[in-house]
Amino acid sequence: MDKILDLPTLPVAAIKFNQMVADGKASMKDISDALGKDQAIVLKILKMANSAFFGLRKKVETLQHAVVILGINTVRNAVLSLSVVECFKPGKSNESGINAWLLWKHSLAVAVLSQHLSKQTKIAAPDDCFVGGLLHDVGKLVLLQYFYGTMEKIVESMDANQRSFSVAEREFVSASHAMVGGALAKKWRLPEGLVGVIKSHHTMSSSAPDMDRLKMVHAADIIVNGYLGDFMGHKWPLKVHPSVEPLVAKHLNTVDVWFSEVEPQIQEAYSFFMEE
Repeated sequence: MDKILDLPTLPVAAIKFNQMVADGKASMKDISDALGKDQAIVLKILKMANSAFFGLRKKVETLQHAVVILGINTVRNAVLSLSVVECFKPGKSNESGINAWLLWKHSLAVAVLSQHLSKQTKIAAPDDCFVGGLLHDVGKLVLLQYFYGTMEKIVESMDANQRSFSVAEREFVSASHAMVGGALAKKWRLPEGLVGVIKSHHTMSSSAPDMDRLKMVHAADIIVNGYLGDFMGHKWPLKVHPSVEPLVAKHLNTVDVWFSEVEPQIQEAYSFFMEE
């Protein structure tokens, strides 16, 4: 990754904002001023604050108002989400049909479902789970954008051998998409808990710094892959890691009953994040 000269970088305002929140010493005004230097981010945050995502009764007209109403952590997660989506914008499919839109579509579904499960189980912050779900597969976007030939071979192997991406990639790369995504997140100086989610969403490493969020994202990923299908449309058994099963067993057994309640939220996420 160090050899990729045009590897995407997060906006300066987003990086500074993230550092300020991590330090915990900045005032609301300091934070608003730091973000205010990037008008593109400001407009997106205001649009998100006034969207169906939050369902606020009163219109949010200023960035400082958004920070006060939504909270610093929610705004930080929104900034990270919007910034990363901007770094890997969806493009047109080529002959093989692989493109960033397919990956983002899957990740948005996982994001919404991670948020939903966290609200149901009450073991992790919903906003944190949303951004964890959204960014969990960012390593696949790196492979798609910079190692397209390898990505094609992995997808061809998935189709030919009816196996998951995680299994197929072992044949062609020595570092998994989760490791690649974790390395990128660390390079971007994202919060340690988020780096852990990206890096361990398949292995469920017990050393991950935010196990509660990791469990929600892992479960959501499995459910989306089993109910909607992975980014290439393949469906897989609803089998989660043993450490997660006690938390979501009821949800796994009743997916057909409750999933339709979440689908409108997934569609809203598609519309908001993927619109031009």
